[in-house]
Amino acid sequence: MSIILENIEKSYDRPVLKKINYTFNTGKIYVIKGVSGCGKTTLLNILSGLDNDYSGKVINLSTTKRTPGYIFQYSLLLSNITIMENLLLIKNDEKLIINLCESMGITHLLKKYPEQISGGERQKASIVRTLLSNPQIILADEPTASLDDTNSEHIAEIISELKTDNRIIIIATHEHYFDKHADEIIYLKYGEIDKVETNNFTSAIIYPSVLKESTVNKTHKTKKFSLIKYNLKRNQNRFRLLSLLPFIIMFFLIMFVSTIQNNFKDEYLRSVKEKYPLESFNIPENSLEYLSFKNEVGIYNYYSATENNITAYYLADKRDSIFGVEGMIEYGKFPVKNDEILVTREFLTNNFNTSVSPEKYIGETITFMGNEFLISGILFSFNESNIDSSKNENFGLYINSDIYYKHIKGNIIFIPYNTIKEFLAPQKKEDNGTVYVRAYYRELFDNTDDTSELRSYYSNGSINIFENKILKAQHSLDNITQILLIVFMVCFVISCLFIGSQINIELHYRRKELGFLQIFGLKKNRIKKILLTEYMIKIIASVFISIMIYLLSMLVYYVLTHSWIIFNPIHILIIFACIIFVYFLTVFFTSHKFFKQDVIRLLE
Repeated sequence: MSIILENIEKSYDRPVLKKINYTFNTGKIYVIKGVSGCGKTTLLNILSGLDNDYSGKVINLSTTKRTPGYIFQYSLLLSNITIMENLLLIKNDEKLIINLCESMGITHLLKKYPEQISGGERQKASIVRTLLSNPQIILADEPTASLDDTNSEHIAEIISELKTDNRIIIIATHEHYFDKHADEIIYLKYGEIDKVETNNFTSAIIYPSVLKESTVNKTHKTKKFSLIKYNLKRNQNRFRLLSLLPFIIMFFLIMFVSTIQNNFKDEYLRSVKEKYPLESFNIPENSLEYLSFKNEVGIYNYYSATENNITAYYLADKRDSIFGVEGMIEYGKFPVKNDEILVTREFLTNNFNTSVSPEKYIGETITFMGNEFLISGILFSFNESNIDSSKNENFGLYINSDIYYKHIKGNIIFIPYNTIKEFLAPQKKEDNGTVYVRAYYRELFDNTDDTSELRSYYSNGSINIFENKILKAQHSLDNITQILLIVFMVCFVISCLFIGSQINIELHYRRKELGFLQIFGLKKNRIKKILLTEYMIKIIASVFISIMIYLLSMLVYYVLTHSWIIFNPIHILIIFACIIFVYFLTVFFTSHKFFKQDVIRLLE
């Protein structure tokens, strides 16, 4: 194997190399010497193939295309991961690494971190890293510049022992430690070869190779160095809570919105049940017979009677009566005893002194059909022209929701159902020729099938006006949620442009690290996997933390309300998968574009 340089020239703002012609042969150690700025490093970059921007030719007569091994002034070991992990990152062969480290005498350092060992020990580890790819060309750029004399001599001896009959070693240095080991010393001056000194050894010195074949059994599967473990140790700052906070907030808000949408109807239903007679409904008498759950349905029969121009109607239990709704009673309260009644303002006008405040009549006794009753509450006026909408906007609507009260007006009292049925016979109530009944079903809305069956009897799709309020609110919320999610996804896609720019900036600041990893033998695709894993850990960790915070929030909600609510898992899975996929594409294409740069440009 030989490397032939023909008329190599390289310039930056000035000429650095001028018509360099030289041949490097296998089995030899070459030392390139010269003052700083004479072109030593530039020549190494050209020899390694890192720098292709030059004139002239480099002819490599090697039978293989192995990546050259590089040894630098500094070890360039990655912090936060152990020496073993640094080496496993380059070649995932634990037995080979131990074998090489034994040869270097640093096996005891494998579990330590770079900052815990000396400069000489770090340089030995960097030499092991170079040997992992068993390179045919080893290029060393000032490998002893940062070491003391003792360590420099020792490193020079170690590098010289890497000499084999099928390897070329080229060392760029301004120091003397390699002079006695070099076959040829090339002096550069102002970009030109000034002179060449040859050591005429009495016999060709070929040192036994430090690199030995791995003793790993071919059927043995070595443990893979996890990219997740690498990123968690190497990039600890990236996974701190503060750096994850924007993603955590984003995912939490998505789950929160989904929870509202998914549970709004049930929670609103629970709230409406406490305020309105949601379990009561009007239904044609002939339709009632066809309900599969008819035996579970309770009926309020129609009771009505008139005496002395006073009309009495039944009063359902508070949970089934529209008069149990807050604001329907102007004065007093809903009857709690069988001899208590509700009266209208018109009743007071016709039967009592109107100059006295109506509330003065609470507790007054009246007689109807031989029965004495106490006035417990006074309703708003049934005359629409007298209704104060600021006090009760829906009074008339609620009255008409009970088929037995529809369009009633005038001098009216309402007697508790259990009392009125004792002295009146039940009657029929017709509406447009159809006999209706007032019914209630305690399992209504708890059983989805029963609710759907009952709902099919109503042309407007709602069982009563109170369910209609729920359906309208749910429909509005669904529309708002969908709009919010669409807006959010559009904003996220747009924000990915900024995320891509941020990633590009981060890669720019890490360009030397990424460039050196390539020099040390890591393929671009593996480095891309490392970066993808790093950024995907970040977003997946954010998902995990946001879910934990969300579940804790829902637990607190359960403790406070005794009601368990959760997001729609299918919707959340789809949304999260879309976000992660878009994020993945952003990271992938950003890193792919970044790695189109030459390694030499990354190291600038």
